[in-house]
Amino acid sequence: MYAPGPPVWWLMLLGFGVMGLLLWLWIRWNGSHLLITGVPGGDGQAELKWDRLTDAQKLLLIQIDAEGIAHPRHREAIVELCKQGWLRTIPQLAATTKIAKVYAADAERVCGLETPGEGQGWSGMAGSILSAIVLAVLFLASTQPELPFDFGLLLSMLTTSVSGVMKRYEQIAQWLKPGSE
Repeated sequence: MYAPGPPVWWLMLLGFGVMGLLLWLWIRWNGSHLLITGVPGGDGQAELKWDRLTDAQKLLLIQIDAEGIAHPRHREAIVELCKQGWLRTIPQLAATTKIAKVYAADAERVCGLETPGEGQGWSGMAGSILSAIVLAVLFLASTQPELPFDFGLLLSMLTTSVSGVMKRYEQIAQWLKPGSE
């Protein structure tokens, strides 16, 4: 004898409830961690002393001034800068003064702290990525007997990848220039 289980609509309601709960949690997490909501921002009227800030705080201010965003792991530093009056959070995260224009001389020095010293910079990474792509193409050419038929597709994918890497490199280099808007 067949005994039916619970009606399907109960399962649907349970599924919608779980989806709604997950959506609510996701929005709360994004608001507090990514968008830095719930932090009272400064109004720019406080006495702002650039010399009292650490280089890490200066670099964070320059990034927020230029891009309007900050890494989520800098939340504590952002809260501290908001309390000091350097940042505002409404309508979005922004500096209360134009950091790059007001403190241009020191901002250029601080931006220099972010560039890699003896490690590889973006130019080295572009070469590494291109080398990896070439090695992948060589591997595929030696292991895939049907590759001559797909060579045109592979060549176009390689060209697109290399040009994308180069464009991204130019864009990132432009972002890292002090004073660029």
